[in-house]
This record gives sequence, C-alpha cells and structure tokens, in this order.
Amino acid sequence: MPMGRTWRWWLLVCALIVALGAMGAALPLAGLYRAKGCIDLPRPVRDVSLGLEQAETVRFVALGDTGTGDANQQAVAAALARVCATAGCDFVVLLGDMFYPNGLTGPDDPAVARLWVKPYAALDVPMLPVVGNHDLKLDVFALPALSLSHERWHMPNFRYSVRAGPAQFHAINSNCLFYQYPALHRRLRHGAGRAERPWQFVLAHHPLYSTSQQDDADPIVRWYWNRTLRGQVDVYLSGHSHELEHLRMAGDPADFIVSGAGGENNLEPRQRRASPAKTRFLHRGNGFAWFQVQRDAVHMRFHDREGALLYEHTRHARQAHGR
Repeated sequence: MPMGRTWRWWLLVCALIVALGAMGAALPLAGLYRAKGCIDLPRPVRDVSLGLEQAETVRFVALGDTGTGDANQQAVAAALARVCATAGCDFVVLLGDMFYPNGLTGPDDPAVARLWVKPYAALDVPMLPVVGNHDLKLDVFALPALSLSHERWHMPNFRYSVRAGPAQFHAINSNCLFYQYPALHRRLRHGAGRAERPWQFVLAHHPLYSTSQQDDADPIVRWYWNRTLRGQVDVYLSGHSHELEHLRMAGDPADFIVSGAGGENNLEPRQRRASPAKTRFLHRGNGFAWFQVQRDAVHMRFHDREGALLYEHTRHARQAHGR
C-alpha cells in the first residue's frame, strides 16, 4: 500500500476512535453541563418582563457574593435599602453566590429565607439573579424554581435577556466558561445597527478583568471576547472578586464593573494580580454599585457598607458602541 494511502487509513481509524469516544462521553458530559446550569431549561419558568420597557430612566443596584448571612451582608442590605429609598431603585441585580457555601437543596431550603428573603425584605422590587460558582454545588435547578414561589425573584432560566427602558440586560452563566459566549454574541447581534439601540449590559458572576486573586475569565474567553464581542457591550457587570472595582481595557469601549462585596470582602492582606485592564477605582471593603441609565448617559456610583459614596463615573452616549 503506498505510504500516502497508509497515513490516510490510519487517520481515518483515529478519527473513528475519537468519534466513538465522544459518543460514549456525550451523556456524562451532558449530565455535567446540566448540573451546572449550562443547558437551558426547555422553556422559561416565568415572564421576566419588568414592566419598564417604555421607561425613559431606570435606576438599579448591583451586588454579588451576598449570601454569607453575617453582619457584613446585613449592613450592606440595610445601606442598600437606604440608598434605594433616597435615590430610587427599579430593580436589583444579584451577581451570583447568593447562597454560601454550597447553594440550595431545593427551592424550599431554609437558606432562602435566611440569606435572601429576610436581608432584603425592605426592598419591594424585582431581583435579577445570575448563577455563582457556590450556587450550583447542590441543586442548581432550585434557582429558577424560586421564580415560581417568590414574586420578586426574576430568573426565568439560567441565561436570559430583559429590556428596561434605555437598557438591555443579558444574564449569562459564567460557570460554563466559553460555552456561554457564542450565544451571547447572537443575542447582542439581534438589533445591532439600529439608531436607537439600547445600552448593552452583560450580567455575569465571573469578571472578564479584575486585579484580585479570585479566578476570572480564562484566555480562551478573553480571546473570543476581543475577536467577536468587543465594541458590542457597554457595561460588563460581575461579582466573584470580593471588592468594588472599575476597570477599562485599551481598545475596548466597555466599562468593566466588579461588585462582589455584598457579603464577602477582600479586607485581608493579599497580593494583587496584574491585569491587562487598567483599574480606575478599587475598594476592598463591602459595598455595592448603583446605576442610573438614560438614553444619553449611564451614571454609576459605588457605595460602601454604610451607604457612603465612594466613587462615581458617567458614561455618555458618544462613548457607546465604540463611538
């Protein structure tokens, strides 16, 4: 048999072996992704509409890593309620890790009342959650199921999009790494090019950039972001890093906002990690982010655990979408 044909035959055999192995691994792999919430439910468990589609201005707060049940969470929750009472809040974004340390055993787990219902009882507004890495260790399906028994919990699926006035919000499950980003790309392309395209917010647990020692995006995710998503997102909101941080990346018009100090914090001494993005502001204590979104501007503020103003930043429409 000629040498070229021999190599082609062996390549065919190897490809067949790989294909059979992939088929054998398909069911366990699907089970793993289902257990992490990487495969969406067949249909949303509720309508995620906030009733704000026609609003000219929306205000909301964003915080992650809340579910400690300790004095830090209680203090931040009280401060958040005070800021919302004075500045206004149409809804709350929960950026994952709402239920430390292992998530929920089911939607009737007592941790729901202890770590979410009671701390935020003063906030009678919708809450938009995303999945954190601690939230999926037991029953990740309990998270969307809470939408059936709690009116304030607006989580129709593991990933979803919702319009609120001049902003569009895209919640993803960043525990699924690269898997989520092509789907996000398709959602962002929908309506691209419209003259009145809304501000585009991505809601995730893991940061794309941060300077803490917590894990953030891997090189493949950053490569895909820079290749296909850069310029399509205005604000990337995340938790996971237990601090408040605002970063900008050269060549990317997005603001990267880390608000992962709703219960946990990075007060203990730790060496900072280098990031390709530039830090505009950093606070290692507890706190949260407050936003006001209008057609021509996004105004953001960081508040500490007592509600005191730490930092504010305004992004104008001329900066949107690379303009």
